[in-house]
Amino acid sequence: MTACLGNANQGGNINSSQNTQSQTSQPVQEQTSSSNAGQTSNLDGRYQATDHDGDQHVLEINGNAGTWTETEVDGSKEIKQVQVDAANQRLIVGDDVKSYRQNGNQLIVDELDDDPDTLTFSKQ
Repeated sequence: MTACLGNANQGGNINSSQNTQSQTSQPVQEQTSSSNAGQTSNLDGRYQATDHDGDQHVLEINGNAGTWTETEVDGSKEIKQVQVDAANQRLIVGDDVKSYRQNGNQLIVDELDDDPDTLTFSKQ
């Protein structure tokens, strides 16, 4: 009888450790969800592009915000604030909304207005 009770206790220990493993795996899943929510960290950095008119564009992103600096061929500069909407892959640049997608070290930004343009930024 003692041997049977010993086996029953060992079985209980096995179940306890299985429960512990299940509880341990749940936080790992939560961490994965959290990292997906923070996709903007993948955008962090400085990007440069040149448009079809020869204007230089510099996009600097840190977290959910940044700046977009456009330097025209004549030297005039315009700086706009940027908000990143990672869930919808949108950049709000001043009053304009643009879509973006990443391809390695490139950030491809599409205008969403009547005259859509695409800029391909390279990460610096």
